[in-house]
Amino acid sequence: MDPFFVIDVGNTRAKWAISNRKRILKEHEFPTAKFTEIRGRKIPKLDLPDHPRGAIVSCVAPAALPGIRACLRSLGIARPLLVSAKLDLGIGVKVAAPEKVGADRLANTVAVAHLYGAPAVVVDFGTAVTFDVLSARKEYLGGAIAPGVCAMTDCLHERAALLPRITLAEPRSPIGNDTLSAMRVGAVLGTRGLIRGILEAISKKLKKPLGRGGLRVVATGGDATLIARGLREITEIAPRLTLDGLRLLYARNAMGDDRIR
Repeated sequence: MDPFFVIDVGNTRAKWAISNRKRILKEHEFPTAKFTEIRGRKIPKLDLPDHPRGAIVSCVAPAALPGIRACLRSLGIARPLLVSAKLDLGIGVKVAAPEKVGADRLANTVAVAHLYGAPAVVVDFGTAVTFDVLSARKEYLGGAIAPGVCAMTDCLHERAALLPRITLAEPRSPIGNDTLSAMRVGAVLGTRGLIRGILEAISKKLKKPLGRGGLRVVATGGDATLIARGLREITEIAPRLTLDGLRLLYARNAMGDDRIR
């Protein structure tokens, strides 16, 4: 089964993986800022006997795209598949400007549609926390974008002279007894409150109860495990959701596999 590259480039982190149509085989993660320094020969963790002949890319950091293309050209791949609403997604897109929807958000919604079913909401914990809504008819309806938990704490550090940069951890108490613990309470519990409020509003709008019997909520992204553990509204945590969405999109658009898996 021919392998292919699956590349997910976010604002701060990038994932470079090898996949076939059924599963992700290997992956490597590194800062997006280093993409221009990387060439295929410097990713030994992804070595396979069969050299991938194709690639699919989700990129929300335009400055990294030239580096991605150069890297793929050095591996003999001149025309990678770039994710956009122009691809055959296998789902409907019911928003005002489909061409402006982030590639990662499309990939996440495709993955949820195929792997978990509809209706559903994806909550992706990255630099921003994004909410993407899939209707019962498997139509992408849009969603919400809010500051990510690290963006929140970094902003406090940069704009308030006496507030330090913190590492995220589960607060021991909802009442912080020093600056660091108080900031962790605000970041972690505050983000959970934001997520809960938005999910409840979406549930009310769609007239679907949250949960596996109604509106599934699937979490992904770097901070998903920490934040989701305190949210009973979240039904699944899927760390590879974006990569799986890219895998499915490549199989559908480059391999002619339009089956729902």
